[in-house]
Amino acid sequence: MSDKINTLKDLILNHPTLSAANKEELASRVEGLSDEQLDFILPLVQENPENLEKINEFFQAKKDILATNDPEKIETFLQEHYKKLWDDAQNV
Repeated sequence: MSDKINTLKDLILNHPTLSAANKEELASRVEGLSDEQLDFILPLVQENPENLEKINEFFQAKKDILATNDPEKIETFLQEHYKKLWDDAQNV
């Protein structure tokens, strides 16, 4: 297991506000990330732990909306979140 994976897992599992279930779910997904994804996510979480909360919120919302199997709801969700990500990026 790479150092990046271990570092990200440690940050997730030791996060002060995430629930135990969310920590386990996120940590279990870390091993599936590419080096490029790890290089993007790891600094975000290291520099600002609140970013992990935002990642978790997005992940949970995405999981819920995909479970509806409603293409219109999924499309609306993705458009709203892409816009939010774009707007947030412009304010940095």
